[in-house]
Amino acid sequence: MADRLRFWIPGLVVSLAGLSLLASQAYNPALPLVAKEFQISSNFAQYTLAALTLGIAFSGILYGALSDIWGRRPMVLLSLVLHSLIAGMCVFVPTISWLMAGCFLLGVGGGGGGSLGLAILKDHFVEEKDTARVMAQMSMVIVLIPVFSQILGSNLAAVGGWRFIFLILSAAGLFLLVVCWKFMPETRKRKQIGERDSLKEVLLKFSLLLKDIRFVCLASAHTFLFFGVYCYMTVAPFVFLNVFEVRIEFYGFYVAIGGSAYLVASYFSQRLVNRWGTKPLMNFGIGLCLLGAIAFLLLCVVFPTSPLLVSLVFAMFIGGIPFVMPTSIAKAMEGKGEQAGTAASLVTTFRMLMAFIGTLLGGLLPDNSFYGVAVFLILAVLCAKLLVSIGTRQHA
Repeated sequence: MADRLRFWIPGLVVSLAGLSLLASQAYNPALPLVAKEFQISSNFAQYTLAALTLGIAFSGILYGALSDIWGRRPMVLLSLVLHSLIAGMCVFVPTISWLMAGCFLLGVGGGGGGSLGLAILKDHFVEEKDTARVMAQMSMVIVLIPVFSQILGSNLAAVGGWRFIFLILSAAGLFLLVVCWKFMPETRKRKQIGERDSLKEVLLKFSLLLKDIRFVCLASAHTFLFFGVYCYMTVAPFVFLNVFEVRIEFYGFYVAIGGSAYLVASYFSQRLVNRWGTKPLMNFGIGLCLLGAIAFLLLCVVFPTSPLLVSLVFAMFIGGIPFVMPTSIAKAMEGKGEQAGTAASLVTTFRMLMAFIGTLLGGLLPDNSFYGVAVFLILAVLCAKLLVSIGTRQHA
């Protein structure tokens, strides 16, 4: 039974995390269509994506903490029910205000998959290197979801408009709900599920983790890299479609270049973690991200009008993330034990808050160039390096 659980758990975690990724990534290519339909500026359309990521950030705290009290299975089912209902409602929104509210609620209601998946993973893989290795293996699959989502979203938008995307999101949530209802057992230990922490005790868990400098630094280091990615993603559809004049159905294939780099890097990350250890692997990944960010800035100055070159150079930045994310999270989660759900919720919340900030700042940048994005990428890598240095020093 234990061997069978260890087999399906990574698949479950990938599915839960992938649903949140599908929501944000499939919708992203359709932002220009949203701006055109509601006759609003591109910046205002980008704020709907920011609302979605902010909602996912809040959901991480909500579901992670509650899963430590009530168990993983009830929270997974609740998240999937809310995702399906709210995504279906977004199909019929009449105004941009309703769409923005719907995106936020979609993130809050259905965005718990990331934190719940990480908590489920931690229920079964206790050792730091085991967690890092499994996360690196899963990231090889998870990275395909944003790539597939961007391709799917751009083609769905070309065929049926942006509303069609939310219809598919609702159907995907319903399918996963049926699967989890039928096959997913409770992964948290039975003797712990009946415990009912008071609000004070729940807040104490968060307080203790937030006072843990090592945890906060290592759990949030990779989130600055995601800040850079979301900043790029917010600006990219407008630059590719309006400046580079790429057809919307082909936009996702340029995104696939970065996804391919992430996939290759994830393969080497899970192969090297036992040989190199987590700290050298993190430093290597940060160095690769910095090299990619500097090259991206130089490209904006020298030859800024080639969508293929932009995608290839940004792929260098993307390729460094798999060496940083699983290793830094594994070190942050080490020794958390009974706090796994709360710790996982904070990791997801940190990541999505930085994604929200990246989306928000990306919406403030000019939508006809990547200069501002390049500067933010460099700053993001430097912040990630600083946090890793502080966190590993605390660990020592």
